[in-house]
Amino acid sequence: METLNHLVLQKMNCLLQFLTQTKNAFETLADEIENTLLKAALNGLSDESHYYETELRSYCKQMGISLQNNEMKQQEVAEAVSDNDTPYQELSQICTNKANLLTQAYQDLMKEIAALVPLKQMIYYQMQALQYSFLKIDLLNKARFVS
Repeated sequence: METLNHLVLQKMNCLLQFLTQTKNAFETLADEIENTLLKAALNGLSDESHYYETELRSYCKQMGISLQNNEMKQQEVAEAVSDNDTPYQELSQICTNKANLLTQAYQDLMKEIAALVPLKQMIYYQMQALQYSFLKIDLLNKARFVS
């Protein structure tokens, strides 16, 4: 595993940071939501992101891959959202932004690790599961504003 180049390690660290950021952002959002189904979905996404980060770190540790362990500072959750947006559009925009960032980070890493089939399969599964979670949150969020 020492053959992993600097670019792969950089992309892995980037993905791990995005997962940490997602966990923190959606944990904070869940605290602000009153709808119990949506709150549960947000907390689930937060837990799922944390689990996937831990899973990737454990896999890398087992393989002897040394990664950075720096905790990212929590960013503003309402990035790129205007004041005119309705509440469901705001959360929808946050979900879209985070989903796009994570998907891109997963895809960038998968391109670099084609030879590491077990890791690539794990990353692909995580990416698909997170996309499903973002979609579920978006649908629950829109449903709460439908009469």
